[in-house]
Amino acid sequence: MKGSCAEDDKFQVINICTNDFGGAGKAALRVHQSLLNCSVDSRFFVRQSRSCAPQVFECSSKFGVYSSKLVSVLRRNIQYRKEYCMYSVADESQGDILSEILEKGLSPDVIVLHWISGFVSLDDIVRLYDEFKCKIYWYALDMSPFTGGCHFSWQCRGYESTCSDCPASLHNYTIDNTSQYLRKKKEVIQYCDISAIAANNWLYDQIMRSSLPFKNIHKCYLPLKSDVFYDHKSGSDYKNIDDSVHILFGSQKIDDPRKGVVYFIEAMKELSGLLNQLDEEVQLPTILLPGNVSGELTEKIPFKVKLIPFANNDVELSRIYNLSELFVSTAIEDSGPMMISESLLCGTPVVSFEMGVAPELLKNGYNGYLALNKDSRELASKILQFLRLNPAERAIMRRNARASVESIMSEGKACHNLLNTIYTH
Repeated sequence: MKGSCAEDDKFQVINICTNDFGGAGKAALRVHQSLLNCSVDSRFFVRQSRSCAPQVFECSSKFGVYSSKLVSVLRRNIQYRKEYCMYSVADESQGDILSEILEKGLSPDVIVLHWISGFVSLDDIVRLYDEFKCKIYWYALDMSPFTGGCHFSWQCRGYESTCSDCPASLHNYTIDNTSQYLRKKKEVIQYCDISAIAANNWLYDQIMRSSLPFKNIHKCYLPLKSDVFYDHKSGSDYKNIDDSVHILFGSQKIDDPRKGVVYFIEAMKELSGLLNQLDEEVQLPTILLPGNVSGELTEKIPFKVKLIPFANNDVELSRIYNLSELFVSTAIEDSGPMMISESLLCGTPVVSFEMGVAPELLKNGYNGYLALNKDSRELASKILQFLRLNPAERAIMRRNARASVESIMSEGKACHNLLNTIYTH
């Protein structure tokens, strides 16, 4: 192969993901768009699309999507504990991905699988490999590529061996479905010579412990557009909406137990108590909550709360980060969250539990603070440390926040790393 994709117009990458929206879908779409921007012939096949991005192909009817989702949700809720997100164990295929690709006359050099649950099955992967004999990478955006079906294991280490006696199972007749699925996945990965790509160190370490025989295991950060996610606060367009310190809290599904909203509420109560004990005067925080948030939640927070509209795109999301002086993540089971890196790139420091990408990106007192997982008291203490900073110290932390991720996650840097991986390995 030639030295760069720009020199080789025939180099073709096909990305496959269930959707191009939602957390994993948006991440996969960013990968696809970054490849296009690096002059790669990238195509993106999804079960359902909501984007207007180029070279994105929807592969199933709306009726098929909704009926498949209904059956899948009913079966999962009956057979498995909800918190494990058992989207993959059924290994369903929606449509015929191989025919869709062939109908467009494509012949990929590389196939990148992203979040494929309910769209592409293990048998589909074998058919793709048999047809194209190309390199296949599985981009781990959560744990599903290397487990027996769960997307989050909640400290279960079964994926390191056989995934037997699955704690997610609600019934004896489903308890070994995971081990059967893991065995089949092992056969497919070995037969198709599949390599894994981890989105961060947290996932990389988990894949390294997995019992699955990936050909290689790489780490490639997800790309972010640094001209979209940037620090408005340093420019003339930034206007503080009042004189308090704004703390952003939220996620796409704020009521998801994985996001730890109960720990955020506990931390706010702890913070209120700490502030009352201080002899010095410290600005009180205003809590910013995006989207439709219940009054029950806002009443539990002992500070002023402002509800703001949910972001419909990355530009709006960037503006939300820039309304905030601090973003707080209380995710207790997460392979990201992406909001941490997005916030940092916008120059908004982060306080987070030691979960997912947070230990890799955050350095205490430099671009934010880390607290032990599920320790609301320590989280409150870290937030207080930020509140006690003077304006000059916050400005330095803001600059550090952006610099800490721009050098590794900006679109150009992340795309170069991914291309180097799929070109040379």
